[in-house]
Amino acid sequence: MKYVEILITNILPSKTSFGQTGSGEQIFIPSAVAAEHDLEVGTFVNAMLVVNTMNPQKTPWLCIKILKDEHIASDKGGDKSALADFIVRELTENGRATPEELAEIAGEPVEVILANLEDLKAARIIAPAICWDIVEK
Repeated sequence: MKYVEILITNILPSKTSFGQTGSGEQIFIPSAVAAEHDLEVGTFVNAMLVVNTMNPQKTPWLCIKILKDEHIASDKGGDKSALADFIVRELTENGRATPEELAEIAGEPVEVILANLEDLKAARIIAPAICWDIVEK
C-alpha cells in the first residue's frame, strides 16, 4: 500500500475511473471511490493504492482512497506541515501505527517520519503508545 500523486486519465459514465502514476503505471479507480469526489480528467490527486489482484496486467494498481486537494510532501524540499497533517490524519482514521508503517504509506524515509513524530509529540498532538506482541518462534 502506498500514497502517490496520480493523474486522472479517464472517467466512465458510471464514475468508474482510471489514472496513472508518475511512472506511467495504470490505476483502476472503482466507482465507489471516484463518486465521492468531483474528479476531472487531467487533474492530479493524491491516492492510496494497493496492488490490483483482479486485473494486474491492464491496471497493476487499485485505488482505495482519494485525498483530493491534499499534498503529501516531506521536508526534502516540500511542505513539512503537510506531512505532519498526513500523519495526524492517518493516526486519527486508522489508529496506532509504527514509524515504519507510516513511512511505507507516505513513501518517505523513516527518519523523516520520526522527526515529524517528535515534533507532533512536542506539540502535544500525539503521544507514544507501547504495544506488546507475541515473539514468533
